[in-house]
Amino acid sequence: MNQVFARRRGGVARFLLGPVVALSIFTAGLPSRTLADIGTFIHGTVVRDGKPVAGIVVIAQGGNETLHTKTDAKGEFTFNALPIGRYHIEAEANSQTRALDVDASSGGTTLTLDVAPLKEIGHVVSSVNPPTRASGTDVVMNGAQLQHLPSSTQLPDILAQLPSAARGTNGQIHINGDHNGLNYYVDGVQLPGGLNRVVGSEVDPSDIGFFEMLEGAYPAQYGDHFAGVVNIGTISASGPAGGSADVKTGSYGLFDSTLTAHMPIGKGGSVLVSSRQERTDWALDPPVPNPVHDQGSDANQFLRLTLPVHGQDTVNLDLSHSLQTFQLPPDTANGVPVTTDDDELQDDTFASLVYRHAIGDHGVLTIGPSYKRSRILDTNDLANDLAGSAGTSCTDFSNCGFFSLFADRTLIDTRLNADYDNRSAHHDVRFGGIDAVDTVTKDYAITLQANNQLNSSGGTYTANDTAPNVAHEQEVYLQDSWSMGSQWRADYGLRSDSFQVSSTQFDSGFGQVSPRFKMTRILTPRSAVYAYYGRLFEPFSFENVSPATAQALYVPGSYNGGFDLKPERDSLYELGAHLPLGRADVGIRVSHKVATDYLDDTQVGATNLHQDINFPRGRVDLESVSIQQPLAHNGRAYLNVTHSIAVNSLNCETQLLQNCAAAGPPGGDFVQADHDQHWDVTSGIISNDAHGGWYSLTSEYGSGLSLGDPAICPTDDAVNCKVPPHLTFDTSKGIGTGFGSVELGISNLLNDRYAITLNSTLQGTHYARPRTFELGVHVAIPR
Repeated sequence: MNQVFARRRGGVARFLLGPVVALSIFTAGLPSRTLADIGTFIHGTVVRDGKPVAGIVVIAQGGNETLHTKTDAKGEFTFNALPIGRYHIEAEANSQTRALDVDASSGGTTLTLDVAPLKEIGHVVSSVNPPTRASGTDVVMNGAQLQHLPSSTQLPDILAQLPSAARGTNGQIHINGDHNGLNYYVDGVQLPGGLNRVVGSEVDPSDIGFFEMLEGAYPAQYGDHFAGVVNIGTISASGPAGGSADVKTGSYGLFDSTLTAHMPIGKGGSVLVSSRQERTDWALDPPVPNPVHDQGSDANQFLRLTLPVHGQDTVNLDLSHSLQTFQLPPDTANGVPVTTDDDELQDDTFASLVYRHAIGDHGVLTIGPSYKRSRILDTNDLANDLAGSAGTSCTDFSNCGFFSLFADRTLIDTRLNADYDNRSAHHDVRFGGIDAVDTVTKDYAITLQANNQLNSSGGTYTANDTAPNVAHEQEVYLQDSWSMGSQWRADYGLRSDSFQVSSTQFDSGFGQVSPRFKMTRILTPRSAVYAYYGRLFEPFSFENVSPATAQALYVPGSYNGGFDLKPERDSLYELGAHLPLGRADVGIRVSHKVATDYLDDTQVGATNLHQDINFPRGRVDLESVSIQQPLAHNGRAYLNVTHSIAVNSLNCETQLLQNCAAAGPPGGDFVQADHDQHWDVTSGIISNDAHGGWYSLTSEYGSGLSLGDPAICPTDDAVNCKVPPHLTFDTSKGIGTGFGSVELGISNLLNDRYAITLNSTLQGTHYARPRTFELGVHVAIPR
């Protein structure tokens, strides 16, 4: 099923286009239930004394809009073409209003409203996350639950609480034993990566109103990255104009403020704007426990405009901008001078325009363009960067202990997203695609210390790279969800991914046609088991150093020449289940992933520049259990336990900015991935009261890959065994007031000064933040 091609774009996409169109026409009138990622639905029934009631007006408020509909002769209603999120549903009868709040995840929501007098307000008769969702350990959290988590303003801390999560350096969170491969969708639009960075760091948690993580059993609609799929519904509002203000201060010079305002527009539309400013003296994970200058800042602005067009049709515009700055803390333990002061700037702008067209109560067409501009600038301190190298020598870039990096790179990504979904009683047929153009301009200047063998004069040596990269991407998918009676369901599909990346010295293209299949046995309305197989295709980052520059950094004869990056190709096998335990849901997932040209990224020395590399082979085996319990007043409790073994080939095969040849020929025996911890356990509770207050506590345990443990590290080496065990607790207490709330938070309660990575050949040493205190105030206007 794999296809590799050069100087050719869209061949596989064109190959699939005919069958996609033909099947869509054939199934246009078929009946179904949806499984949408870019949108969702709410279907319900209004009853009185157990009998359906026709002609009742039902209102849905959420997603920045207010929608109206009426129940049909069967008492049923459907809100279609909705963005995922939390919705307030009202039905009016007998001069009384029945209402409830529901979380509409990508699997949709079904509910019942009883309008009989003296009855309870309403109750949901189906699970918010039905047992036929993607995998056994998916997670859904609404905005209120996110806000009450400790460290809720730090996205890595939120992600670290998910099943199978393990921390990496500088905000990287490894899910499913993978390497920083999270796939983000914001209000239904994929957030492109493009640059070598911690993907998703430009997403500000204060802009998240709804969060869904899909951890496996991916339908054909998902591509690109497969550590997990993060569906984000941004903050929204409805009703009269209002706003809020949040101010937080704390340890290490933390100051964080957020202002949010919204107002209605027209009949059912709304505009929301938000601005956040943050600064801290501990911005990155330093290479020593007590870092020198580690300041950072984050300025974020966000706008969401939603307008009704006709009926349930809407147009949604998202605009976001993030400007982050970091000081790079020097590795003083290894002789880097204290005076070294390198900085990094990350400047991101993202815009998407989405038109959602409801086709009756059975279909949805979603289409729209998106644009992203990302710039990452690393400024160096040339004299001080090289000051510690006196008397030392090196043969080439791979073993020069001291060098100075200037790097300025900008990505411009433009793309068109289109999806069509047709639901019926037994089928949910869906197809769509993405066409994208990525342009990466770059200016690298890598200066090596004196006494290197690349410069006969014995002085410093600088290699430059200003060659731009251009990439074209095409993605097409077709899938069906087939309900075969009340006990069986088959989800199957096919997708095509292809891309071509070119520069002044290379022009390479790659593609793959990937089948996906999942069979689910539904045992009860709350329990199911499933089996899944899928082929996965993961492109590398389109920012990479040119072959000529790579060759200039190695001693002649140690570089194999040419452009040698490859996309990762996987086979994912998975078994899972959902089982009820009282009101709790027990999710189980067992997976086995086999990878060819396993992608990882190498950090370039003590800088924050990352470069994609390949290992010839990789494998991840994982067993995970997630228990999720809803609590009163929108609270929740959870426990996640994961055992994983992530391994890759001993020697990498990419020569661009990692001298793999220095370690011998590519391949060799399997060794532990540098972030794998074997055992990951997270747990937490959010207990809300009826007055706007709460108490929350989260814990995180990683077993590590510790030196001295013969069962894990039989050779007691610092290359493969680098993460010590750790156990941390975070907690927060919120007190409801007449104007909002007051919050006190403590992170790393026991002050566990553990190393996130230790002696890593690819990432260096990085230490976690010690115990910190935070005090915050939230003001709602009007209250």
